[in-house]
Amino acid sequence: MKKTWAAVAAMTMLWATPMTSEAEDSALPSAAPAPATRSSTFNVGQVYVGGHIGFAIPTAIGRSDDELSFRDVAKTGFVIYGDVMRQMNQSVGVGAEAGFRSYGYNDNKTWANLTRYGTFDATYRAVDLNLTGKLFFSRNSVRPFLGVLVGGELVMNTVDFTPNTKYSGVMNATKYDSKGLSAAFGVMTGAYFKAGRRTLASLQLRLNVVPQLKDGTISVVGDNGDIQSISQNPHGNQTNISVTFGLHIGTQRDNRR
Repeated sequence: MKKTWAAVAAMTMLWATPMTSEAEDSALPSAAPAPATRSSTFNVGQVYVGGHIGFAIPTAIGRSDDELSFRDVAKTGFVIYGDVMRQMNQSVGVGAEAGFRSYGYNDNKTWANLTRYGTFDATYRAVDLNLTGKLFFSRNSVRPFLGVLVGGELVMNTVDFTPNTKYSGVMNATKYDSKGLSAAFGVMTGAYFKAGRRTLASLQLRLNVVPQLKDGTISVVGDNGDIQSISQNPHGNQTNISVTFGLHIGTQRDNRR
């Protein structure tokens, strides 16, 4: 009997042991799941460094129909900008930029009477320094925005006239370089696109307003005493519309919220 009771006790202990282990295991607190990370196109505090390249279209803004405008004297040119932007929060970015624009001479309309006396050429250039602000309307990988810019620019215009053989005795060659500073401001719109973990691409359309250039002319007298005027500055302003494509790289390694 003692052997029988010992065997029963042993079997009972063997059967009860795993049950106890399972009960203890079920009583242990489960490990908390790892927090999910959410990637963001823009990291608050992230600084993006990059630039834009594109083309600039001269406009007639600020000129009446009977006045010669920047659009009349300049062809569509190119523009290049270097920029930096800090993401203040998910909706606002502020930054600065430095740019260069250059336009060739438009000979389709301007100086129709002057060109019979010789060859005329001109180049219109500007260096920009601006502060910028952008308001974003989405937190997705495509982020449309509206923005403003304010700053100034150094305008550098070159005029070059060479009389032909017939008029070389009565007309002088004229070459003139005009440089001037002007305040500038503008508005812009477009979108930023996620192109990599820390890389953004952008497409921008902007209106650059250059309001403070004064009209100035150089007079050229023909053999019949008629006077033709060459513009020192292109008629009051060099306001333009530009379209640019940009690429921007974040300076922080981690681009999470």
